[in-house]
Amino acid sequence: LLSSSIRALILLSIGIIPQIYALYNFANPFTTISSFCKARSYLNQTSAMSCRWLLVMACIDRCFSCLTYVRIRNPSSVTTARIIITIINVIWFILPAHTFMYTNIQHQRNIACIFTDKNVEIDHEFYTIIMDGALPSVIAFVCCLFIWQHFQARKKRQITIPNNEIDRRKKLRDQQIIFMLLIQVAIFILSTIPFMTFNIYKATTQYDVSKSADRKAIEVFLRSLTELLVYLITTSFSCNTLVSCTFRNELIKLF
Repeated sequence: LLSSSIRALILLSIGIIPQIYALYNFANPFTTISSFCKARSYLNQTSAMSCRWLLVMACIDRCFSCLTYVRIRNPSSVTTARIIITIINVIWFILPAHTFMYTNIQHQRNIACIFTDKNVEIDHEFYTIIMDGALPSVIAFVCCLFIWQHFQARKKRQITIPNNEIDRRKKLRDQQIIFMLLIQVAIFILSTIPFMTFNIYKATTQYDVSKSADRKAIEVFLRSLTELLVYLITTSFSCNTLVSCTFRNELIKLF
C-alpha cells in the first residue's frame, strides 16, 4: 500500500506540476517541447500502471494472509513483498516504452501531445482498457470480496478470550490495513470507470471522419476530465497518512 501510494504521488506530480507551471507562463512544456511531451507521457503511464498493479498485489497479499494454510500464507511476508514491488516496477518501466517512441506534439497549432501513429494509438487504447482499467479493477474487487467474507466469517466463529495487548495491537493493525485497502480500491475503481469508458469510446470511433469541430472539442474536454479524475487515486496517500498510525509509522521508517 505504501509503495502504491508513493507511486500515486509521483503520478500526481508528473500530471499537475506542468499544468500549474503553464498557469504562470505562456508556454506549456507539455505541448511545446517534444522531449518533455515524450518523457511525461512515458512517466505518466509507468507511474499509473505501477500504482494500480502494486495495489492489486497488496490485495492479493491480504488474501494470502487470510488463508489458514501455512504454506500458502508464507508468500505474505516482507521479503516477498519487496521482491514483488521490484518486479512490478521493472515490468512497468519496460511495457510502456511505446509511449515514449510514438508520442509527440500535434504539429497543427501545438495543442496536444498525442500518438503520431493511429494504429499504435488504437492498440494503446485497448492495452489501457485491459491492463489499466478492467483487469486490475476486477482482480482488486474480487480480492476485496474475499477479504470481506473472511472477516465476516471470523466474527461469527470468534470466541471470547482474555485480552492480550500484543494480540489487540496486531488486530488493530490488521483492521487499519484492510480499511485502507478497501478505501483505496474503491477510489481506484470509481476514478477508473470514466477513463476506461472514454477509452472504449475513443477506440471505437477512431476512424470516424464525420466528426464535427464541436464534437472534437467535446472529446478533448472529456479526455482532460477523465484524466483528471484518475488523479483521485492520489488522495489515498493523504487519507492513509491522516487516519492510520500504521501507515505513518511505515512512512517514517523510509526516512
